[in-house]
Amino acid sequence: MEEKNKTYNYKEAGKKNRDKGLDTERRTRKDLIEDGWIVSKWRNNVKDNELVVARNWFIKGRGMMLGAGFPDFIAYKKIKGSKYYEVIGVEVKADGYLTSEEKEKCKWLLKNKIFSKILIAKREKDGHRISIEYKEFKFDKLKEKEAEIKIRDQKRKEIREEKESIIKLKQIENDPKNWVEIDGGKNIRHKTLFIVRSNPKYNEVKN
Repeated sequence: MEEKNKTYNYKEAGKKNRDKGLDTERRTRKDLIEDGWIVSKWRNNVKDNELVVARNWFIKGRGMMLGAGFPDFIAYKKIKGSKYYEVIGVEVKADGYLTSEEKEKCKWLLKNKIFSKILIAKREKDGHRISIEYKEFKFDKLKEKEAEIKIRDQKRKEIREEKESIIKLKQIENDPKNWVEIDGGKNIRHKTLFIVRSNPKYNEVKN
């Protein structure tokens, strides 16, 4: 095992993978253009539920590199019999698999109607022939909706409980039974509770 690790050239393997990825991108672009799509690199990305410009990188010896957006391409073509265009996103994956983070980005792009659909372009090899196959990214909209409703209801419950606790605390504070006179009656201080005033919502109470 040690001998195998010593002979394995990680730098060379990394270069081969990058070259393979670039070649797959070139083939995908060519394939889409031949199918009538107008194709361009997508220079945006999804970060913190917002569409942002992909960051550029400066690599020593290679100069400024344009940021890689997600997905890789934006493609559009006129819908037959219509004056409108279909706009899609295309992400190139040599193995055809997306990471969990990329899946969440796809969901956001589709929910916010940035693209009508997103295709995953995969490299397929049959003997010496290399082709590109496409799979549309899909997610269970019903489950997503149910999850959103569950989160919304939980937030509403927390807000309601917080309001109820504040009201209850105010009632205790305003009850004269819980007051005691100090400084010869000049001041009145609550005798059973100490409110942490640094918290404006009064959600922390010490007896």
